[in-house]
Amino acid sequence: MLAIKNVVKKLFALTIYSASYEKGYREILNNLKSAVPDISKQYTNFEILDVFQEAMVRTLHAFQVSLIQAVLKLKDQDRLNVVDIGDSSGTHLIYLQDEKISLGKKLDTLSVNLDPIAVEKIRSKGLRAIECRAEELIKHREFKDKNVDVFLLFETLEHLLDPINFLHNLSESCDASYLIITVPYLKRSKVALHQIRGNMNKKMTAEETHIFELNPNDWRLLFRFSGWEIVEDRIFRMYPTYNPLVFMKLLWKKFAFDGYYGCILKKDSRISDRYDSW
Repeated sequence: MLAIKNVVKKLFALTIYSASYEKGYREILNNLKSAVPDISKQYTNFEILDVFQEAMVRTLHAFQVSLIQAVLKLKDQDRLNVVDIGDSSGTHLIYLQDEKISLGKKLDTLSVNLDPIAVEKIRSKGLRAIECRAEELIKHREFKDKNVDVFLLFETLEHLLDPINFLHNLSESCDASYLIITVPYLKRSKVALHQIRGNMNKKMTAEETHIFELNPNDWRLLFRFSGWEIVEDRIFRMYPTYNPLVFMKLLWKKFAFDGYYGCILKKDSRISDRYDSW
């Protein structure tokens, strides 16, 4: 049984990597592995211990870094301020210390997380980090009057209690040029809360709890409503389109979500200003 399980995990890993190569992320993947060889402690609540989990995380990171690089190409200055909201380990900011990944730009970085364990982990790597709820960032004493070029919000928005006010406050209060977001990709929007749906009688942590899982059309509406213009968006599915492994999409849809939705946003208050009850 264990042998069969391992074969299935390897098949899923192969499928994910095939999807990533099809999207053109092979070079990014190689650069990420070179910059951070060990990602086993990426998360606070579990370790990455098998090929399937590593493939999941590596390909997600490659997708996210592709969005970062798209923004770096839009910015003409050589030095940028980057704030990673919901950062669990500092991995992305370590990636960006590598000139091949940062496209030769110098980045001043800050990580934000409400989990003190995650914050300590990030600081132990020599990175700046503050312990703070995402929704309270703009009021934090170490963040006031911060001029940010790029915000990163990776796999975080679906965990927030009030994503609309968070996005609006960020747009209104900061001079950020761009906000890069990734969330799970679903065709149908839903309230997630899988712990309640599954009748799990255990403590619910912010890191493990998805609240709103929306489809791209609904996210796009909320982004525009809350004060952001959509510069570019992408979908990364966990299975290839033109490879024989495309049949694996049937298993993905049965056991997990299809992939990830990523969006590059720029401040634009033309729609949010029309709403009179913020």
